[in-house]
Amino acid sequence: MASLAGFAAKVGGYTLLSRVLGFVRDLTVARLFGADAATDAFFVAFKIPNLILLIDTLLASFLTTGSISWLYYSDRLMEFPLGLLGVAIGTVIMPRLARQPARGAEPDADGPVLRSSDADFSRTLDWGLRWVLLLGLPATVGLFVLAGPMLAALFYSGAFSANDVQMAARSLMAYSLGLLAFMGIKVLVPGFYSRHDLKTPVRIAAIAMLLNLILSLALMIPCGHTGLALATAVAALLNAGLLLGELIRQGVYRPNDGWYRLLAQTMAASLLMGAVLWWASGPTLAWTQLDQGTQSQGFGGRRRSRRSAEGSSRFARNRVAPASAQMDQKRACAQYAASLRWRR
Repeated sequence: MASLAGFAAKVGGYTLLSRVLGFVRDLTVARLFGADAATDAFFVAFKIPNLILLIDTLLASFLTTGSISWLYYSDRLMEFPLGLLGVAIGTVIMPRLARQPARGAEPDADGPVLRSSDADFSRTLDWGLRWVLLLGLPATVGLFVLAGPMLAALFYSGAFSANDVQMAARSLMAYSLGLLAFMGIKVLVPGFYSRHDLKTPVRIAAIAMLLNLILSLALMIPCGHTGLALATAVAALLNAGLLLGELIRQGVYRPNDGWYRLLAQTMAASLLMGAVLWWASGPTLAWTQLDQGTQSQGFGGRRRSRRSAEGSSRFARNRVAPASAQMDQKRACAQYAASLRWRR
């Protein structure tokens, strides 16, 4: 076991080193072709999520066997609503933000006042964040409540045991706590890119990555792979919070009225949905036993099929037996008549 852990550590270290060297290579090539500091910042922002995932995988290699797979499968389920909802909203608002360049609020005697373009910019960001809350909060509750049933329904098989379902469900529940922040990042980052500010998201992402590394090292021993997922979720919350605070500080985003009401309504509806799903889905162990129940039902079905087949065969024999007896009688009569003719 020690040799296997050492081998996994070496492979992870070499992989991390190759990714870092590849990152330096990309920056060097970009510099040779005349890229500026903004392009370097874009490269860094593009590579940081991959580095976070790679660090989690490297740290998981030191934990119990199966930790990497548990994190991988739970991350796949967490990425589904993120890609379907968060990336879609960020893609929609990016062209609108680019057409509405914001320069910040102007000072006034009554307080900072937004220009017309800045007001449109702020309304677009507010629209995107409202959709993130409206779609992300129910998705978060759904992932948290249905973590075990979804993993059991999708991946439970001979190779993926019931224990694997339980372990992956724990990391998925931890990942789900940061889903709202992950979706918010997809909306907040275009607010910087559309104003050609690439350094601020990179600086904030680097701070979040450092926090993720510290929390991962602190939680991986007491919490195992769940601690790594929880560290990633907390780092995402910090990342989204710093991005939002920076946009507000720069004066390019001002939340519109109605946020408290929307938050209360969405939270109440999401909690009600979560309670209904929790009551209807049942424990995860019941979902892992569905396969055994199906097999037992199948065995009973095979027994019933065999009985019905036997009954059908008996019925067929009862129907065929008289006909075959008549054929035998006719054949015997023909043979007797032939024998009489031969005797004559």
